[in-house]
Amino acid sequence: MPARKLDAYVALFESGLETAVGRGENGGHTLRSDFVVRRLERAFSLEGKAGAHGERTVALGLDRGWKTDNLGVAAFVQEAGTLRVAAAAVRALR
Repeated sequence: MPARKLDAYVALFESGLETAVGRGENGGHTLRSDFVVRRLERAFSLEGKAGAHGERTVALGLDRGWKTDNLGVAAFVQEAGTLRVAAAAVRALR
């Protein structure tokens, strides 16, 4: 079986978001959302074989309106063809 191509991604997410809904079936309610992806960057690609490795520094800019206490980072590696996630890690920034 040939080696699969793997892509490593880094996602910056924010939790604790609230949206006031003015109209529709949720009108008058406040919707709360967690783990909303604010930035997503592909860090690098590598061959899916033993000993393969990659490294890159990724700069993810922050918007002024984001609550920095509610931000976190997730990193994951997925197969390029099937999008199957092979590995993942999550960390809060605070």
